[in-house]
Amino acid sequence: MLKLLRSLAASFAAIALLAGCATAAPGQPRFDEAAAAYDRGDYAKAFVIWKELADDGDIAAMRNVGQLYRRGLGVERDPVMAFRYYGRAAELGLATAMANVGVMYVTGEGVEANPAEGAQWLARAAQSGVPVAMYELARLYEAGLGVEKNLDTARELYRRAADAGDEEARLALARLEAGLRGAASP
Repeated sequence: MLKLLRSLAASFAAIALLAGCATAAPGQPRFDEAAAAYDRGDYAKAFVIWKELADDGDIAAMRNVGQLYRRGLGVERDPVMAFRYYGRAAELGLATAMANVGVMYVTGEGVEANPAEGAQWLARAAQSGVPVAMYELARLYEAGLGVEKNLDTARELYRRAADAGDEEARLALARLEAGLRGAASP
């Protein structure tokens, strides 16, 4: 189980910072300025701008501030603050932040581990079409972590994530189906 938790954290950390984020039009030039700074490796400048926008209610900026805190880019690494910023964005409806919150609950990063709560957040993000949330939730169903083990649900979630282009999900689906075929053999 520890291996699964580490793998969950590692795979989610690889998600692109800006994937799936949307921001309100009024702060767009500043948001874009922060994104350009981030792309240049000027994480401190990106942090300052996104934090200002986050404090003004921009949910995509909230998620990005969370990501910077989580990874320690432009600011001292602080998983607790990361969780707070992700949580604010998730509560306001940002699906990618819901996925972040879900994984952090599962792994206990910045918050007390609660796989069942994590599964609920991942399910909300998966319902909103976030492929990595589908993949991570499938892993929980496959392992029976935070949810009742259900290989059919895991397979369907892996399939949906794979259909959305998630390569890890495609590989996991192939592995799961091969194992199920092997288990069905005499």
